[in-house]
Amino acid sequence: PSVWTDTRTLSGLAYMALKLPVDADYNGAVPEVTVEFQGKKIRSMSQNPPQANLFSAPDQNPADVMCDYLTNSRYGKGLADSDIDFASFNAARNYFNSSASSPATETPRFKVNGFLNTDKTLFNNVEEITEMCNAMLIYDKGKYKLKHRAQNESSTFSFTRDTIVGDIDIQLPPKSVKFNKFEVTYGNKVNDFNDDVEIVPSPTYLGEDNNTELVGRTSNTLITTEGQADQLADYLMNDSRHQTVISFKAPHSAIDVSAGDVIDVTHTDIGFSSKKFRVLSATLNEDDTISFQAQKYESSIQV
Repeated sequence: PSVWTDTRTLSGLAYMALKLPVDADYNGAVPEVTVEFQGKKIRSMSQNPPQANLFSAPDQNPADVMCDYLTNSRYGKGLADSDIDFASFNAARNYFNSSASSPATETPRFKVNGFLNTDKTLFNNVEEITEMCNAMLIYDKGKYKLKHRAQNESSTFSFTRDTIVGDIDIQLPPKSVKFNKFEVTYGNKVNDFNDDVEIVPSPTYLGEDNNTELVGRTSNTLITTEGQADQLADYLMNDSRHQTVISFKAPHSAIDVSAGDVIDVTHTDIGFSSKKFRVLSATLNEDDTISFQAQKYESSIQV
């Protein structure tokens, strides 16, 4: 009797059954079969609560992909919907669907047409998603929020000497994290998804570095177009030149400031006048103060 019963449904697997006739041209060997598939059905963040199986195609929205990865119990984190701030995911989704800025004008701005390697850690896969769409995944007030970076963001809080406890620590970026050329490896769909490399140099940055070539490299399995690879390389190179980080403490009045927010700082002793920074972390201390770490916000380089 057959061991293949009705319970063996292959649920959750992508598979294909082939029946290959004997052909003398193959000399008894099994032919190589290449398959290109559309992708897994995932929920769309365009509705709250998100609806099941609304989107199944290449070029999926990164916000939809991130939510699916966080909530899927088979290959993702397995979070409950109550752990997700859907409003932030929907806002990010709308931004990702808009037109991209220079150097690679595309619509949508960001799109996923690739795969995540489940052999990697959950942290690394989340980082790969946020890297390709220039976003931050934040845990704030009991929920996960997706924060997209954009140009001309408004400040959510103004810090002055009256709202800063003690000194401000300023860390300038070392040479090891500053680049004047960046390379992104990706699976180019024009070349049947084989690996390709997009290289973006900057003669201006090269001159600032006394003509010493400083090359940054990354790979991303979620990008399949030259335009998006170029966009990512350009942003990562520019961002490496603006990594001034400040650390300071603030009183409890700043409790609503969260990671991902843009703030402005005015401090005459160090020459700051409404200078904008993006909050990287906010930690509540035992003495009821809040420790902030923030990176210089450069509007022009956001994508």
